Amino acid sequence: ATEALGIVGETVARWGGAAWAKAKGFLSVEGHDANMQAVYLHVLADTLGSAGVIVSSVLIEYKGWFIADPICSLAIGSLIFVSVLPLVTEAGGTLLQRTPSELRGVVPEIRERVKGIKGVSSIESMHIWRQSSAMVVGTLRLLAQGEAPQLGDMTRDARSLLKEYGVTDACVQIELVHSGKSGKAPPVT
Repeated sequence: ATEALGIVGETVARWGGAAWAKAKGFLSVEGHDANMQAVYLHVLADTLGSAGVIVSSVLIEYKGWFIADPICSLAIGSLIFVSVLPLVTEAGGTLLQRTPSELRGVVPEIRERVKGIKGVSSIESMHIWRQSSAMVVGTLRLLAQGEAPQLGDMTRDARSLLKEYGVTDACVQIELVHSGKSGKAPPVT
């Protein structure tokens, strides 16, 4: 009986360690489809639940450790909870249209580079968010000085700049601001 318990324990430890090593990379949300990750986590939870039932049954049968069942249940529940947190965080960020974590640190740099585009006088608004696992969307509203024919160049330059940072779909709106007699742009309201 003790030998059987040792074999079961060793098998579960080896299999669980290998499965965890394989799953660890997949539990990272970056670069993975959230739906596939959710399916994987569901299968992993079912597998861990089955393994927990086997381990606790063997411990109860051969050792009389009735506490093994709630301990296994708590361990599996905790592991599932911790592994699902990144998925829930990403889904919440997508629903709240939050700037992707990989772009948060470079937003000021993007703003400065957009302001450096010829003809752009200021940025009225800029918003970048993750629409799905594969799509990052950006919107820009720019105030610019110049003539209407230059708008195409400004739009193209702004879109290509956003594309450099991984924005897959960009919407650029440019408002021409004509300077008054004093040479200054009128105040924006």
